[in-house]
Amino acid sequence: MNIAVVSWWTKASIPLKAKSFIRQFLLPLLSFILPVFSRASDQISFGTEINAVYKSILELRLQDAQGKINILKDSDPDNLTLDFLEDYVDFFTVYISEEKELFKLLNSRALQRTSRLEKSELSSPYLRYMQAEILLHWGLIHIKFGNYFTAFSKIKTAHKLLKENYNLYPQFVPSLKGLAMLHAITSTIPSEIRWIVKLVAGMSGTIGQAKFEMEQVLLYGKKNEYLFDDEAKVLYSLLLTYFDNDPHSGWQWLSHINLDHKQSPLIQYVEANLAFKAGDNDKCIELLSAIPKSASTYPFFVVDFLLGKAKLRRLDQDANQYLTSYVHHFKGIHFIKECYQKLAWYSLINGNLAGYYQYMELVKTKGNLVTDEDKQAMHEALNNKPPDLELLQSRLLFDGHYLEKAEQLLLSKKENILSKPNLALEYYYRLGRIQQNQNRLDQAISNYQRAIAGGKNSSEYQLCASYLYLGEVYEKKNDSKSAIYFYQKCIDTNPKDYGNGLHQKAKSGLSRIDP
Repeated sequence: MNIAVVSWWTKASIPLKAKSFIRQFLLPLLSFILPVFSRASDQISFGTEINAVYKSILELRLQDAQGKINILKDSDPDNLTLDFLEDYVDFFTVYISEEKELFKLLNSRALQRTSRLEKSELSSPYLRYMQAEILLHWGLIHIKFGNYFTAFSKIKTAHKLLKENYNLYPQFVPSLKGLAMLHAITSTIPSEIRWIVKLVAGMSGTIGQAKFEMEQVLLYGKKNEYLFDDEAKVLYSLLLTYFDNDPHSGWQWLSHINLDHKQSPLIQYVEANLAFKAGDNDKCIELLSAIPKSASTYPFFVVDFLLGKAKLRRLDQDANQYLTSYVHHFKGIHFIKECYQKLAWYSLINGNLAGYYQYMELVKTKGNLVTDEDKQAMHEALNNKPPDLELLQSRLLFDGHYLEKAEQLLLSKKENILSKPNLALEYYYRLGRIQQNQNRLDQAISNYQRAIAGGKNSSEYQLCASYLYLGEVYEKKNDSKSAIYFYQKCIDTNPKDYGNGLHQKAKSGLSRIDP
């Protein structure tokens, strides 16, 4: 499984409504298989030139990588490793651009590659491994474009191939890389779509199982030449951050290992994103600002989006420049509505109420309802009511981990905020979040309880989130009974915004306590 896919998976949310998936039953499942016949000369080999191609891919010099592959195909046409690396090029092209026409074109090439690998008579552990990885690439891209039935059918086949490969070649530990991430993902899939995963993919897993499997891959990489060792390291940090719900550990682990990422915009972006999640906002900005841009590098506009968000958290005056760059240049489907919302917030914070409403009108007409963040932006736009300025500023400062500033703002404006209707839920929730992050757990519990009391039966996400973070606090206090109770309360609460992400974190918590 690929670094970028997992990074995307943890941000984007799968729609929960069953009707979104019923439509996918009408999609053809691999409607044709191209006739590719095995040749006795097929081989799988690595070496300096193959390493150079993979390095170019991680540096997002995709045109350069494809050029190297074309040259190597002329001199070594039977090397199936080249097909595998070429699939990485196609995958990143589709993943980053999110262009539907490219998706249709390059997906057909992926079918040809998997068919060639399937027909090969080689006896190599890399044969099934490469088939599975290609299927995972395109299965998860199908999820990105909303083709869930086709996606999980491909993932099912990949899972089967990886299990077979590990049983046939138990010493070939790389098979566990894909299995680990699949087990992590399936352990946190929302209950509303779990039925389709069981029906089509038949998979299950736990966070503990996933961590153990990935740790075996890391041990293997220490003792063996393994092209995808750096990828496994980054995936492990993502597993810790998103699936084990420990952003600080994931960020610290990745930042302290010996990983040369400075020439790879992809890995440097992932590292910056983990810093963003862990609350090291200044480091996130530093890393993103240092990502090299050149004509030879495939455009990676999500860097501008994350940099704009990080600067907004710091209330920087130039945050709008990066957010504007994203919506002007990116032609894909994700985070467009959220980006316009963040531009609206920037306007509001800087005293431009008219600008706020102008950007919120664009939220209504631009982008897609894909991620929780996009959906929440749309909800705010339809509500046609700006957020409370002081709560918004406190929220942004908290998200950037500027905790003292965020708390000072809330306490100094308490009387003003609580004098307004229906703001008690958010006010006490935000105080609780600050105190939890300062390890003032008893105070956090008290304020989360005040938030719940002030927002009973509310459809705002802060109620569901208060249950989630009470679960986390009690888990940290080793009170498993209370933690399980509040995690379940979180899952049973259906907010109008951010529900997928909150429920996924609660499921991860339950998995940690009772694997």
